[in-house]
Amino acid sequence: MAAAEAAATAASGRAAADVWRLRRALLLPPLMRSAGAIEASRRRYEAGLESLAAAPPLRADPLDALGTAHFFLAYHGADDRPLLELQARTLDHAFGPAATPAEDAGRAAAAPLRVGFLSTHFRDHTILRLHAGLIAAMPASRIRPVLMLVNGETDAASESLAAAVAAQGGETLRLPRALAPAAAAVAAARLDVLYYADIGMDPFTYLLARHRLAPVQAVGWGHPGTTGLPTIDAFLVAEAMAGTGAEAGFSEPLLRLPHAPLLWEAEAPAALDARAVLGIPPGAPLFACLQAPFKLHPDFDRVLAAILSGDRAARLVLLAPRYDAWRRLIEERLAKAGIAVADQVVFAAPRPRREYLALVDAADVVLDPFPFGGGHTALEALALGKPLITWPTAAPRGRVAAGFLAALGIADTLADSAETYVARALRWARDASERRALAQRTKAALPLLAANAAAAEAFAAALERLAAAPPRP
Repeated sequence: MAAAEAAATAASGRAAADVWRLRRALLLPPLMRSAGAIEASRRRYEAGLESLAAAPPLRADPLDALGTAHFFLAYHGADDRPLLELQARTLDHAFGPAATPAEDAGRAAAAPLRVGFLSTHFRDHTILRLHAGLIAAMPASRIRPVLMLVNGETDAASESLAAAVAAQGGETLRLPRALAPAAAAVAAARLDVLYYADIGMDPFTYLLARHRLAPVQAVGWGHPGTTGLPTIDAFLVAEAMAGTGAEAGFSEPLLRLPHAPLLWEAEAPAALDARAVLGIPPGAPLFACLQAPFKLHPDFDRVLAAILSGDRAARLVLLAPRYDAWRRLIEERLAKAGIAVADQVVFAAPRPRREYLALVDAADVVLDPFPFGGGHTALEALALGKPLITWPTAAPRGRVAAGFLAALGIADTLADSAETYVARALRWARDASERRALAQRTKAALPLLAANAAAAEAFAAALERLAAAPPRP
């Protein structure tokens, strides 16, 4: 008994050491001080992967060992495909290839198709808000949705979606947050298509997606970048969000859709005097970029500086970072770019959703960051009729807002350079009558984007095409 306990203790110690070995190798700061720091961090990340690939396999549980560091790669504005494909190969070496729990994970396709919808974020989260209406609108005669919730990651919004799925003849599968039993449960569901709403935002879904659990496995635009995983057969994205030549940045074949795959309802902002709460002087032009701090790329700093130097009375509201160190880093970067931070920048503390929307509604102009732009935040700004300034990049992660604007038939706020971005932002901030006219146009066209039944039909047809002819073996 003593020998067995000693062996178990030693094994536990080795596993813990392996956890730290992997996490040290793949350490990646969420916020970067400069473009040079981004380049250096990516080189370190690649070297870390190569060191793991050259070392003996790890004895740790992958879910314990792998954090979310690779999530931040997407915000660097670089080509992530080589790194993420290297990561997939390295994890196969470190933990062994992910096995398919059953020889035949799926079934012979027949109507209605069994389509699994899986995310740890099917709760009060952006991912649920972007997907709930679409899932509930699947044609019952052709698609039988199997909603896959993860235990410990659910709330009232999850249960509301589960009820909507049940009302159309679908079912809900509740998965343990443990890889082996979760993989077995998904395989046992005998799906035709397994659709991940997002991969890369949570290590559980990323590691689960390494398994072959259905004949066809696809991912959506919840986290709009490649997974690097050979087990993902398609990436579904709206044509206007994909751009020309986007395929080169994806390990998955792109399945381009004619409409943004969403059905979405706007929420009303709270009755809040947001300008007074923020301390904005009367009449001061207000720009808002209420994004997660890691979306503020160092290259975006100079554009913010040019906007604020173009109107010294203007104010910029940013979301207050969770950590004081993050705020200090952002303040230092903005000051280095030439911004009088104390005079022109306001950090808004996190607020309940409708109060957050009141902050957006108080803005004269909303600034979409680059190279990774907004998604749900862009929708919210458009629903409130705000001028949304965006500079679409070549990759889908920087084209979501542009895709929304294309659906609305609005090009007045699109930029094609840093200079035109600044010029458009200042123009819209100065002309209240033009803003009112744009708000009317935007709100009138919003149903074309957010309540377009053709979007659900195109998405369902895409799932059927995938089931009939998978894009790769």
